[in-house]
Amino acid sequence: CGRDWSSDVCSSDLDAAQRGQVRAKKALQAHTEFFFENGSLSFDSYQSRKMSNGAINSLEDLLPFAHLARTMPDNICIARAKQWILNYVKNPKRKEFTTEGCYTLAYPLMEMARIGNDAKCAEYAIGEILKRDAILRSDIGDVSQRGVLPDKTGLKNWSRGVAWYILGIVKTLQSMRQ
Repeated sequence: CGRDWSSDVCSSDLDAAQRGQVRAKKALQAHTEFFFENGSLSFDSYQSRKMSNGAINSLEDLLPFAHLARTMPDNICIARAKQWILNYVKNPKRKEFTTEGCYTLAYPLMEMARIGNDAKCAEYAIGEILKRDAILRSDIGDVSQRGVLPDKTGLKNWSRGVAWYILGIVKTLQSMRQ
């Protein structure tokens, strides 16, 4: 049985569970527990690599940490994910930006900031949204899925990329507002 963390928990980030509907909340909790072995997070990355103890392989692995920040804020994997994100966003040599990062990086980081009452992390989350918007959105509103500095972009108006872009902005702002 595969343990595809990002797509499983991502699709399980149920609004019903967030609104407190008991059956949805129980189902999401049971599904989340599937990814823990003896209290340690274990999942297959999108590249089918076995990841354990909160290890992160890429931006693709980060989205479910938004849910975990809400439901298991004291789990050590949250601190590890937060540190991975902060190392990533503070990297001065970073030249590539994608729409996924709006949803899979900025949103989980904002949830961690909100839950942990961490204003600096909240600034980094908003900074990622603003940086990605400046690089990926054109003056006429086109959204490129990928941007490589100084000025190369690709996959203009790709529907999945636009969805990640919009979801990231909306979910990050919703989290910030709470």
